[in-house]
Amino acid sequence: MLYTYSVPQPPYLVGTMLANVGDLSNKGVELTLNGNIISTNDFTWDANVSMAMNKQVIDRLSNENFETDAVYSGALHGLDGMSGQYSQIISEGYPVGTFWGPLCSGLDSTGQFIFENEGEPQDIGNVQPKLSFGFGTSLSYKNFDLELSAYGMLGQKVLNATAMSLHNPNRLPALNVMDSFIDSGISDNMTYSSYWIEDASFLRLQSATLGYTFNMNNMGISRLRLYATGENLFVLTNYSGTDPEVSIEGLSGPGMDWFNAYPRPITFSFGLNVSF
Repeated sequence: MLYTYSVPQPPYLVGTMLANVGDLSNKGVELTLNGNIISTNDFTWDANVSMAMNKQVIDRLSNENFETDAVYSGALHGLDGMSGQYSQIISEGYPVGTFWGPLCSGLDSTGQFIFENEGEPQDIGNVQPKLSFGFGTSLSYKNFDLELSAYGMLGQKVLNATAMSLHNPNRLPALNVMDSFIDSGISDNMTYSSYWIEDASFLRLQSATLGYTFNMNNMGISRLRLYATGENLFVLTNYSGTDPEVSIEGLSGPGMDWFNAYPRPITFSFGLNVSF
C-alpha cells in the first residue's frame, strides 16, 4: 500500500515521500468439498465445490509521520466533461474499490437525473464480491465420459463507464450512441452517479468435455479416445455490458468497464488420444 505523502520542509529535503504506511485486512471463510459420489463398474461420478466469503477493510492510511485524508481513485479523465473527477475513494473503514458519488434514484419526466441528498457523494457500492464460488464434476458411463467446470461471483459492483459514455446526448449527431439510449429517455448531460453502477454477479460455464473411448485390440493400439471440448459456452448475468468479469485487482480503478472489455470467444476443440 505505497502512497506518495506530503511531508514538511524541513526536516525533509523534498515535499513528498513514498511510504508504506497503510494497513489492509481481509477476513473470511473458504470452503472446499470433494466427493466421490457414485462408483460402480459402469458408472462413476466425482464432484467438487469451492466457496469463499471475504470482508476487506482499509484499517489505516496514516501514522505519526505520514498523514493523508481519503485518497480518490478510479479517474474518469478522458470522458466528456469528467476532467478532474474520480469514481472511487480509498478511505479508512472501507474496502478497496468503493465507488463514491451521488445516489441517483432515476429520471424525471424530462429525462433529467434525480439525485438524493442534494447530490452529496456517498458510498454507492464496491467491487468486492460477497461470494466467490466454483464447481467441477466428472462422470463416466461405460465408454462415455463427461467433465464440466463452472465458476462465478455474487454481489460485486461494476461501473459501466462504457454505457455512461455512450448514453451521452451530446454525442449526437456526430458520434455513435448505444441503441438502448434511444429508449432510455435520458436528456441530461453525462454525469457520474449510482445510475451507472451495476450488479455484475455471474455464473460462467468455463469448460465442458465429452469423450468416448474405444477399446482396441489390434494394430498395436490398446486404447483410443475421441473427445470434444467447449469453453466459455455461456454466462448467466444481468449485467448489461460486454462481460461482467471485469478486473477487480489493484488500487487505481478496479471494477471499471471503460472500453476495456473484449468479448470472450466461445471456442470448440476436438482431440484424439491413442495408447499403444
